[in-house]
Amino acid sequence: MCFEKNNENETEILYKYKNSNSNFIILTSSFKINRNNFFLQSLSVSLTLIQWNILRVDLMIRSYAFGIRIQS
Repeated sequence: MCFEKNNENETEILYKYKNSNSNFIILTSSFKINRNNFFLQSLSVSLTLIQWNILRVDLMIRSYAFGIRIQS
């Protein structure tokens, strides 16, 4: 599943994947571009892994994030 949200200043893309082993992968990326000169102003990427096992009542969540902001 992929969702894209685009407003005047920022574009955000969310990608969600579920496989047969009850694992979720959620990838979110967001970026902002200066409309005057089309330079990248900010970029952020987030990755979340969710795994669970109903039989063992086990849940594990891992999250990783990266962001950069460019001042001009």
